[in-house]
This record gives sequence, C-alpha cells and structure tokens, in this order.
Amino acid sequence: KKKHQTLRVIDDDMVSQFAIRYRIQQSIHYCQLMEFYSVEEALFAFNECSEIKKCLPDKILLDLLLPGMDGWSFLEEIGKIQLGFWPIDIYVV
Repeated sequence: KKKHQTLRVIDDDMVSQFAIRYRIQQSIHYCQLMEFYSVEEALFAFNECSEIKKCLPDKILLDLLLPGMDGWSFLEEIGKIQLGFWPIDIYVV
C-alpha cells in the first residue's frame, strides 16, 4: 500500500498554483493538497494543526517572494511552532 502524501503550497500567484496542482495530480496519486495564498494564512493553519498534532503536511512548496510576510519570514516563524514531532520537507519554488 502506498503512503498517502500531504502537500501544502504557499504561493500568491494563481497561475503557479494551478501549474503546481496540475503537475502534482498527474504524478502523485495518493496526495492531499492544500493551497495557501499568503504566509499568514498558512501559519494560521499550521498553528491549528500543531495544537491538535494532526493534518500536518509531509512537504511544503514555498514561494519566497510573497506580499506581506514573505517566504523567508515563513521559514523563521515555522521554526517557532512546535513541529519537532513531525518532520516536514520544505521546497522553494
């Protein structure tokens, strides 16, 4: 049985979101994908997941150039959330 992957995409560009979603759906058949258009939105969701220790992603695809809080800020803030119990791979897109 293949492992179910959970991926999160943080990117403010709708075209990039579409292209990433399309490629993932074509190549990973056991995948739960969630998309965020801002760092703030993603951090809110990760904080909630961290509190209940559920729904944390296996991988994050991160755009570094975002309005407001950028990808670099996300990397700093995600380190402050108690995620040590769940290893997450972060890929810059």
